[in-house]
Amino acid sequence: MMKTISRLLDIVISLVGLLVTAPVTGAVMLMLSLESPRHIFFAQRRLGLKGKPFNMYKFRKLPVNWTDDGPGVTVAFDARMTKLGALLERTKIDELPQLWNILKGDMSIVGPRPESMKFKDLFTGEHEELLQFKPGIFGPNQIKFRNEAELYPPDVPPEEFYRESLFPLKAKRDLDYFRKTNPFQDLVLILGGTWTTLSGIINWKRIINM
Repeated sequence: MMKTISRLLDIVISLVGLLVTAPVTGAVMLMLSLESPRHIFFAQRRLGLKGKPFNMYKFRKLPVNWTDDGPGVTVAFDARMTKLGALLERTKIDELPQLWNILKGDMSIVGPRPESMKFKDLFTGEHEELLQFKPGIFGPNQIKFRNEAELYPPDVPPEEFYRESLFPLKAKRDLDYFRKTNPFQDLVLILGGTWTTLSGIINWKRIINM
């Protein structure tokens, strides 16, 4: 019963989200098409429910000739990003196409962030339980690690730091939350995640420390 209600909510919220954000989506599509016609969206294989891979969609923020080589994470001032891509990443507007993933049923509004296939090997032992939850847009780590790209130290390879430091922290937070979540907590999380996303567009900490 709860799964049915959750799915209905996902459909309603994703449809409303697609309608509300249509003007922004249209503007971004126009700018990306001017930058590079026919290369507006970027699809990447991610780990889904029970480890089943799916294509997660984003607005393209890297050059068209970029392949899946290089780090599987995005760091601050990532040289691979275009100028428009950096803006999309900072505002999180690049994530809007994932509303389509939710409508399709690949993702949910609330759930652990879907990991890149590059990190599939990390889902062993206790962490394997994470694959029992449908991945989503909003989760406890979306709030805690709003500016994750700025956490990577310059003297450590990004993927190494993610594997050894960030992933274990994020996995623990996700398991602690999703093992005992309820609809009310999810609603609070959605509101908190929305506020964190919007308020974090301007990095006041960086500005103050300049």
